[in-house]
Amino acid sequence: MLTTKNMQVEIKSSTEERGVFYGLASTFGNEDRAGDIFDRSAWDKSLAKRKVYPLLWQHKTSEVIGKIEVWTDSEGLQAKGTLNLNDSQASKVADLIAMSAVSDLSVGFRMLDYEPVDVKRPYAGCVIKEADLMEVSVVTAPCNELAKIKEAETLTNEEKQELHELRHERRKRHLQDKLRQVREELREKEIDE
Repeated sequence: MLTTKNMQVEIKSSTEERGVFYGLASTFGNEDRAGDIFDRSAWDKSLAKRKVYPLLWQHKTSEVIGKIEVWTDSEGLQAKGTLNLNDSQASKVADLIAMSAVSDLSVGFRMLDYEPVDVKRPYAGCVIKEADLMEVSVVTAPCNELAKIKEAETLTNEEKQELHELRHERRKRHLQDKLRQVREELREKEIDE
């Protein structure tokens, strides 16, 4: 049985191209809305096998919208998602992320080892000790409120080039102003002597 856990995403700017985002797909140690808690080693065996997984829209296996690279740190399952902007659904998702209309991630996995959080209520929630990651999805409703997209690119390559050129022009004007200022100071010193 495939289980899913959703995480909210937060959008900031990135230096990558449009359609790329970074986020937290799953967290360690906090209880999600289903009452489940991921142990720090829950993803170790799964990630030893592979690091790149399908990126889906709403856990629909028929809607692969890109790829997601994952790794763990002290916070949880970190992710770098790349949307396939040649796909109309993925392009729409990129726009929704950019406008903050969609801000959640969710993991699809098989639970391999777990124990109840409360032995008196065995179906109330689990400590997930080992899970086999199957996919990560962009979703509209999260299960885990702490998983967030931390950065999402919203500029096109043309907009980035224009921004680069504007910054270059501003830097050039600043240096020209500095040079003018230094020349004036030197002239004043020559006059005083």
